[in-house]
Amino acid sequence: MAFNTGAPAQNNSNNQNNQNRWESVGFLNFYLPSKKGGRKKLGAIGLKAAKANEKEMANWLLEDPTRVAKILEHLIIDFNSATPDDNSGFKLD
Repeated sequence: MAFNTGAPAQNNSNNQNNQNRWESVGFLNFYLPSKKGGRKKLGAIGLKAAKANEKEMANWLLEDPTRVAKILEHLIIDFNSATPDDNSGFKLD
C-alpha cells in the first residue's frame, strides 16, 4: 500500500499556462548608492505578462525607458514591519 503518492501529473499545456502566468515582461530594479561609490541593488519587481496593468506599464517603458522618471514622480514608498503589533489581531468580541 502506498501513501502520499503525490498529485497526478499535469499535461504540458497546463504546465506551460502556469509558467506563462508568472512570466515577467520586464523588471523595475531598485538601487541605492553603495559605500564604495557605485550602486547596490535593493530589489526588483517583475512586471507580469498575465497582469494587464503590469503588461501595459512594461510596454510603455519598452517604448521609451526614460519614462521610468515619470514613475518616480508618482511613486509612494512606505515600510511595514514583518512583526505585528498588539493591535494587528482580529477583534473577536
